[in-house]
Amino acid sequence: MMDVLHGVLKWVDYNRGKVAGAALAIVLFAWLVGCQSKTMGLSGKKVTARELDMEMLDARTSISKRVAQYAVLGKEIAADLDAVEAKEVFAREDLARQDAFKQQALEIGGGLIGAALSGGAVNWAQAVPTLLLMLGAGVTGGAVVDGTRKDGVIMRKDSELAAVKSNGGVS
Repeated sequence: MMDVLHGVLKWVDYNRGKVAGAALAIVLFAWLVGCQSKTMGLSGKKVTARELDMEMLDARTSISKRVAQYAVLGKEIAADLDAVEAKEVFAREDLARQDAFKQQALEIGGGLIGAALSGGAVNWAQAVPTLLLMLGAGVTGGAVVDGTRKDGVIMRKDSELAAVKSNGGVS
């Protein structure tokens, strides 16, 4: 058991750049797919698009009941409705800006548009190729780092060997 563990740890140490690149790609992918956009809701808390819809429905329902019950206070209630709708416009623009940024990031990574950005379920048929592309980029970047590091080790050993040979085999 220890030989297998030692072998795995040795491989991870030897290919640390690839492992780090793959880990970074997985974390970035999880963040892009898993994090929903949030904005300040009417309640003063951060809310998702779906929660904002619920708050808006509650606010509109409440305001509509007040209009029906207090026709005399119609102008005041209309001003409340205008204020709520102004907040909604700001909140929706904020959500659209955040979603546009996430969509650009996902398109650069191979595309995963649609349901994940609209607060729906993730379409894994689109998510898997994106993850594979991000993993490939991470592993490739790690391979470059590993190759550079290993070239340095080889050059150092070659120069040490040349120095030993030039001294007649004495180090």
